[in-house]
Amino acid sequence: MVDKRPSNEIVNTEPTFEMKVFEAVARARDSWRKNQTLWSVALAVAACAAGAWSFWAWKTNAAEREAARILGLGMVHQESERTDSALAAFDRVVADHSGLAASKASLLAGSILMGKSDWKGAEQRFRRAIEDANALPLLDGGARRGLAAALIEQGRFEEAAKELQTVVTRYGHVSVEVKNRDIETGPSDDLPFIPLSYLQLVLVQDKLGKKAEAQKNAEHLIRAYPTSEEANEARRWLALNGLAYPA
Repeated sequence: MVDKRPSNEIVNTEPTFEMKVFEAVARARDSWRKNQTLWSVALAVAACAAGAWSFWAWKTNAAEREAARILGLGMVHQESERTDSALAAFDRVVADHSGLAASKASLLAGSILMGKSDWKGAEQRFRRAIEDANALPLLDGGARRGLAAALIEQGRFEEAAKELQTVVTRYGHVSVEVKNRDIETGPSDDLPFIPLSYLQLVLVQDKLGKKAEAQKNAEHLIRAYPTSEEANEARRWLALNGLAYPA
């Protein structure tokens, strides 16, 4: 006998728009938290690469030349993944010297300790980097982002939000007004990672339950950096929370 019963209907497994938004924001949250160390390391290496080797020509006395030598040696160890030797070299610079060399060494030491999940040790190094940075954007801003990462790992979100707010306020200058956003004539940021810092700030404030502040920073991110991936993530965050976002 022929089976005339209807075949099973194919269930539509295509995720809904809401699910797509939820998954995207979840990925963003996981990504920025899991990659804190990577961002910190990349920034620290960039900071030192920009100035460590020119330090020789810039300073002339023996103590400063020695600081530059040990700093460079530590960088070589770090590049070769000899992290314990690199950390020892960086800590030696910090113990014996001050100023820019100590700030760079502290920033690099902090990035190593983040990789070792030593959040307290990393926090101490980043704070020392801020003290010796002489308000130079790359060193001060990089150390504050590293400090925020260490504080987040310790569950100290309020303090982390404060550091991220300092970064975006002090070093972010791109205008939210379209007419003032011209690449050549408009104000530009002092640091390349301002959009990412805004997104991190939004997510930390969300964690703290400060929805109004998070929404304000998400909207600023979208207006000032409309074509960035961070702006797309901010739009998804707003959508997930049922909030309208600027065009």
